[in-house]
Amino acid sequence: MLPLILFGCSYEFPTAPEKPSLELGSANFDKFTILGGSVSSGFMDGALYNEGQNNAYAAHIGRLIEEELDTDIYSDLSVHSENGFNIDALEEFPNNPGRYKLLYSTPTEEWPVRMPTSGEELRLFTGKVDNVSNYSLPGLKISQLDDKELSGNIYFDRLTAWPAGQSLLDVALSQNPTLFILEAGISDIFNYAVDGASGDENPDPSNVLQYDLTPVTVFEESLNSAANRILSESEADLFLFTIPDPLKLPYFTQLPWYFSPSEFSKIRQLNLANIYDGLNLHIQQYNRNVENSNERRPLIVFDVDGGEKFRSKVIVDEYLPDAQTSDGVVIPKYRQMTDEDYFLYNAQMRHRESIATDAKLGTEIPVPDRYVITKGEMEIITERRNHFNNIIRDLASSDPQIHIIDFEQLIEKVYEGSESFNGVTYTLNFDYRGIISADGYNLNSKGQGLLANLLIEYFNGNFSSNLPLININSLRGNAYSSGF
Repeated sequence: MLPLILFGCSYEFPTAPEKPSLELGSANFDKFTILGGSVSSGFMDGALYNEGQNNAYAAHIGRLIEEELDTDIYSDLSVHSENGFNIDALEEFPNNPGRYKLLYSTPTEEWPVRMPTSGEELRLFTGKVDNVSNYSLPGLKISQLDDKELSGNIYFDRLTAWPAGQSLLDVALSQNPTLFILEAGISDIFNYAVDGASGDENPDPSNVLQYDLTPVTVFEESLNSAANRILSESEADLFLFTIPDPLKLPYFTQLPWYFSPSEFSKIRQLNLANIYDGLNLHIQQYNRNVENSNERRPLIVFDVDGGEKFRSKVIVDEYLPDAQTSDGVVIPKYRQMTDEDYFLYNAQMRHRESIATDAKLGTEIPVPDRYVITKGEMEIITERRNHFNNIIRDLASSDPQIHIIDFEQLIEKVYEGSESFNGVTYTLNFDYRGIISADGYNLNSKGQGLLANLLIEYFNGNFSSNLPLININSLRGNAYSSGF
């Protein structure tokens, strides 16, 4: 067969469509500056480490803007660590624990254990702090933003070249910011909640410790002062986040307040009726002499044939009224949990080990305060958070240069199952669609991507920019492993 030869014809190969150029609109990213806490720093999985920092919402936006401006505008206080240093895991894993991964120990295990990787001590930051755009530090509270003698934060202590007598806000403002993102108030709620509300709910305003709940007056004064400085000492637009509800996150919601039927099959062997008979007699005697039903103490009753409330864990509840018998016997503040209490994920390891050995935690040994959020504590956290969000919204409504990014609403939409990207609906659970990292309360890379998109959508809708959204589905979620 003769080869087919074409004469006088030409073929034009299709060309790929030109990538649309980015438009920044009226948003001025020349000096893109961020100051905040754990969210803005990229803290996830219980540690600050390379991948977390590189996937922080600010880093995503910084890379987009750098592409448009063809210049370096974003940098952070890099830790240069693969797994970071997990200070919260030190109690159970004292040899330099790193970021958490989620471990299923058996095929039938319903909830994973947060197992730390091999980490390393925090390295000193020896770079130039006056050449950074993201000054965020994990756990930073609002009163520390402009504290010229900041101490007690291990992530600040690593900044060896920090200028003496300068606050974080001082140095951030020295960069002449043109766009300023201030994450203020999240740590003031989350630090207290994650530690089981074991801190002081009404501390001395002049001495608010890391796990205390920040007073409303301190929050309002600190936020107004920081905002006034940013607006008066720069020409920057100021962006604030609302504070999401921590009690919707898996650290608080995943573990049940009652023992499972399989767990209870072992617990029933402890003869708990005999253990609590004496206490219940004292409670009954006390209750007979109390007219106000709200001051009566509940009995502690375990019943193999009963429902969940008869298999619920025994806890210490500091909010129970003081009580003693007519003979002067002080009744300890013990009760069983209800469906209005939260059994925290920091108890998962201890709970699992107890079931595997003596099954005494939550039975003979009441669960300590730091492992539980009671209904009373939940109400305190909710009320304080609502106060803070109202203050944030009122401040934003007072000045057109202040903008709100509704982080609270984003978490609410994920909680309700109405937040999706390219057909994938995200969750707040420990699953492949979850946006919360292995520590149970900080965003993972997918969650940080969603927050970045929330900001991008705001820029596009309010500053006439056309920044592309982050492909959330390409970002890593939580890492799982099995021990069987």
